[in-house]
Amino acid sequence: MISAWKKVYGASPLHLLGQIIAFAIAIYAYLQIIEVTSTDNLSLLIWFLAGALLHDIIFVPIYLILDLIARLGIQDHSLRNVRAINHIRFPVAISGVMFLVLFPLIIGKSEPNYVRLSGDEYADYFSRWLLIVAVVFGVSAISYAVRLRLEATRAKRPEPADDTPAAPDTVAAA
Repeated sequence: MISAWKKVYGASPLHLLGQIIAFAIAIYAYLQIIEVTSTDNLSLLIWFLAGALLHDIIFVPIYLILDLIARLGIQDHSLRNVRAINHIRFPVAISGVMFLVLFPLIIGKSEPNYVRLSGDEYADYFSRWLLIVAVVFGVSAISYAVRLRLEATRAKRPEPADDTPAAPDTVAAA
């Protein structure tokens, strides 16, 4: 039954369940936004859909081109099991997503709206974002150094000698 499902759908039923849950969460979040804001609901929906299309049509090719440039420009260590690009992709992705989500707060353009809607004082999001970016890049660099060190010690370790005697060659009489 599941193999037939995979042939028709292309993935397991759990994938479909996860997609349904994700859409339910997105719809719930959208309904919460509608209650909080006083903007026109149709313009908010158009903005959301335009953002999704802009991401898929414009930004994804840009991500791919930047990743290709980064892979061409980064020389991997002689220990090929530890790829440097993976330790750059992760902090860049985390920093980029945080910047996109907090963009109005980081550049300081939404201070009046933030205070009005949340009731909290406006904080310096730019310096906090920079601090988080520095920490994420630092942790990634430390992780890369530790992985290189572990791989180097693994590479220096001699292979265990196989001292078991070989089985004598026997010719089976036919």
